[in-house]
Order: sequence, then structure tokens, then C-alpha cells
Amino acid sequence: MKTVKFTYLRKIILTIIGVFSLVLVSCEKEFPNLLKESYSENYQNKSNKVLFITIDGASGDAIRQTAPSNIMQLTTQSVYTFNGLANADLGEVTEAEGWANQLTGVDVNKHNVVSNDFENNNLDEYPSFISLIEESSSSMNTAAFSSSPKFSRYFTSNADIYENFNLNDEEVKNAIIDNLENEDPDIVVGQFHGVQTAGERAGFQLDDSEYADEIMKTDDYIGQIMEALKSRPEYNNEDWLVIITSNKGEELEEEPLGIDPFDDDRRNTFMVIHNTRFNANLIQEPIATEAKYSGYGVKYNYANGNVNAILEDSTLFNIEEDSEYTIQFLMKNRAGTYGWPTILSKRSRGFGGPGWNIFLKGDDYWINSSMSWELGGGTVSDGDWHVVTVVFDREAGVSSTVRLFTDGVFNSEAIIDHTQDEVSNDVPLRIGRIPNDGDVSPDLFLTNLQIYNKALTNDDIASISCITEVNDTHPFYENLIGYWPGNDRDEHILNERTGKMGENADFVMSGPYNWEEFEESSTNLCPIPDDSFYRLVPNSVDLPFQIFQWLETRIDPNWELEGKGWSPQYNDITP
Repeated sequence: MKTVKFTYLRKIILTIIGVFSLVLVSCEKEFPNLLKESYSENYQNKSNKVLFITIDGASGDAIRQTAPSNIMQLTTQSVYTFNGLANADLGEVTEAEGWANQLTGVDVNKHNVVSNDFENNNLDEYPSFISLIEESSSSMNTAAFSSSPKFSRYFTSNADIYENFNLNDEEVKNAIIDNLENEDPDIVVGQFHGVQTAGERAGFQLDDSEYADEIMKTDDYIGQIMEALKSRPEYNNEDWLVIITSNKGEELEEEPLGIDPFDDDRRNTFMVIHNTRFNANLIQEPIATEAKYSGYGVKYNYANGNVNAILEDSTLFNIEEDSEYTIQFLMKNRAGTYGWPTILSKRSRGFGGPGWNIFLKGDDYWINSSMSWELGGGTVSDGDWHVVTVVFDREAGVSSTVRLFTDGVFNSEAIIDHTQDEVSNDVPLRIGRIPNDGDVSPDLFLTNLQIYNKALTNDDIASISCITEVNDTHPFYENLIGYWPGNDRDEHILNERTGKMGENADFVMSGPYNWEEFEESSTNLCPIPDDSFYRLVPNSVDLPFQIFQWLETRIDPNWELEGKGWSPQYNDITP
């Protein structure tokens, strides 16, 4: 089906500030026109136009590895990335959601396009950028050519010219070329689906020639389209922004647990934002250690009294015979050497009687228990964040084992070939100093306390130690029986989050405690980055914003766009 609406062509003046950094332009203001001050009248009279092509199922990694010649040639004058994100949320990414993200400029929480049947979508409230342009700039000439009928139906049916070719990418290419050669469009949109189809058959594996060959075939189409664009009679009087991208990456047979969005092949996209005046600017994945561990925690300062968090139910977390426990927490103590102050315990007094206590000795941590005597861990009192892990494993009539780890690295182990020593007691679990126990020098945070009903292996502990926030994607979440993030700001309770141990599993604060804010990087931690970390590379929702910026179209705040503009480095501006 082909539909044509008659409109007048509107000439637009290009305005983009040439800078070296990422900028976010206010949606409530007109875009600035600073280039008028630096360029000739001939340049200022050029018409700003956009060619937008999306390639379904072409992951950024697949494009990087195959290096298709025409796309790679465009990158020499582009802002581009192979680490783009369809979105930063975990979970499945459908082709429909990928289209919606890149065409509406908002994420799934707004457009609500989840499945490929578009059920319960919210596209009336958050339509495609083509619809927004047609509503706000009716004189602009738009054309869209698609391979998938649903793409045409839900995203491009408001274009002045729109046509669908029922999974025939070659016909899409021919229609784009015909439009560029014979019409005067301001915006041309093309959608290719062949790479997605080949990927589904080949498992998205590049060693299967079908998938790689389809990428190369689509790249050849792009080369032909670019030739047609540059052959336009008025090309020298036009300024084209060319965007080549993908709606999503690969598809996975099983849902991975705890995967970082940057490692998730489903949402890995590529993005090329090209203009002949741009320098090459590759945007790469940010370094994970740049993410900071931040939040609020109780500062356990012993100098002014005993700051404690004491569990309400003293019967909880006793280490009985034939039981296994893994206790892990994060801590940061000021640098120094210390004389046996307890920091976590289930014991009425340090160094005697049933139970156990973790304490500071020198700049290390140690444990003393009625099943292992004293055992040394690693350095924790150096002003940095550290991860302390203690494993208890009791087998009745056989042995008792205690293992210590610091930052996921094994420190020491005690295996006692008897189990008659009593460890259980009616003393509550306590964070902080046991009264009259050790010196009062510590000034520490203790957060993210976890207790598992399993003796985790050395490899298990190495794999999870740096995690700063436990949720249901954690590989041992089913074994987690006690979890206190310790970030209950300004409260006198540290809430237990699993709910598995009943109503009395919260810690109650006492003493002259203070809540303090922290935000720090540590090589020992791998905190879950916030949204801003994933916006350090182009996201699909950025594309409508980029297009409006190029066309100098005022963005209505009511559109609620979530994207940002990526400013290029110009090759014809002298600083």
C-alpha cells in the first residue's frame, strides 16, 4: 500500500554547536543558531535533512566484527558506537520494543510496547517522531519505507509517503533510492529486516555464513542508497544527517541472571550518526570501575560510646550441628592498627563462651569462635571498602570448618575434627562493639550484610564478593536467609529485606550513632551503576532528540522525550 499527502517543502537552517563533549539541550527552548556567526551566507542557506535507517537484529558486536565496508566508511565522519544500548533494563528485548524505543524517544515504561503483538501499547500518547513532526511541522516532507508491516502500521503511517514491502529488503532499498532521486524529502526512514531473519535461522552466530552474508548484503544496500543521496541535483545545497542503527541485538534462548546491560547481547546495538562535516568520534563502553558505591550508612564510631545494631530475636542464626552458613558484608574503616574491637558477633563477650565474634587486629580482621579458636583474615583497615566473608560448615560427628575471605580471596581455614563445642546461644546478633571489648578506635561503615544457609565454595565467593546490592537475579538468592543493606536512612531500624526469618529479624540501633552519606569508587566493589552510567553511550531513545536537534525543531515538553543530543566534533571549525 502506498499513501501520499501533498505538502509544501519547508527550508530549515542548520544549527548545532560544535563541541567535544556530550550535551543535553533543553527541551523547552529553541535550539541556538551560533554557526551563523562563523559561516558564509551560502552555508547558512543549506537545507537540513535526515536519512534514518534501522537494521533489525544487527548487534553492535556483529557490525564491529564483520566491519561492513559502507558502514565503516561512514564512521570516518561520524559520532558512532558499537556499544549502544536498545535500553538499560534487564529482561527480554523484542523487535517491537526496539523499534518503539528508537522511534518514540521514550522507553518501555511510557510507550508500553513490550511484545511483538503491540498489545496494550501507549503509542497514542507517545507516538513516533514522524507523527510529532507531521503534527508540529506540517510543511516538512516525510517518507518511510519498511520491510515489516507492523513497523509501517505503528510508526510510519503518518508520513507523507509510506510503503511496506512485506519482508523484501531489496524493494525497501529500491524505494528509498527512488524517493531520493525523484522527490524532495526532508526526512527519509528505511527499515530492513533481513539480518534479523538470518540471525534467527543462524542463532545470531557470525561463523554461520548466512548471518554474516545478510549483514554484508544490507551494507551493500546502504552503499547504493548513499550513492543516490550524493547524486541528488541539489545535494550541494543540502546538509544531510545520516543515522544508521539497529533496533536490538541478538536473541538468547535462556534468560541470563545478573547480567550487566553492556554484556547483554540482546540490547547491544550499533549507531552511526554521520555528516560530511563530522570528525570520527568513537563512543566506547565506559569502564565498570567508574561506577561508584553510594548511599547512606550508619557510622560505627566507638569513641563516644557503644554504637550497636542488635537483632530483635536472639534465637536467630545460631550455628547448630549439621548446619551451614556464609556471612558476608562490606566495610570501610579508617586506616590504622586496632586492638581487638569486635565489629560483628553473636556472643555475650569477646573471646570466651559459646558463639563467635569478628574483630579487628592490627590492620586485619580476625574471627574467634567456640568452634575454631582464632583465625586471621585480610587487611580491612586502610581507608578503602572491603568485602569480608566467613563460611561456617558443621557436620555432626565429623568436623567443623571455618573459612575466611577478603575481597573474594581466600585467607585461611580451620578444620576441627570434633563437634562437641557448643556454638549456639541466646545472645542476639550484634553489629558494633561489645561493651568493654577491645579499643575504641574504629570509625567504620558496615553495610550490605548477607547470611546464606549454604557453605559457599571458594569459586562461589570469588564470583559474588564485589556485589553491592542483592536482588532476585543474584545466583544464590534462594539461599539468602538474612539481608540488611543498612541504607535505611535516618531510621533507628536496619530492615531485613528477605522476610524469611519473620518479624523480629530487624536490627535496632542504639548508642550515639550517625547516618552519613558516601559515594566512592573501589576496585574491590562492582556496584550496580545508576541510569547515568548507561547513558554514557548512545541509547536508542536518543535518536528522535538528535533528529529534532538537527532539524532545529522545537521540542514540546509535553512529548516527554528521554533522549539526549550527541554533539559532534566538526572538521571545518578551527578552535
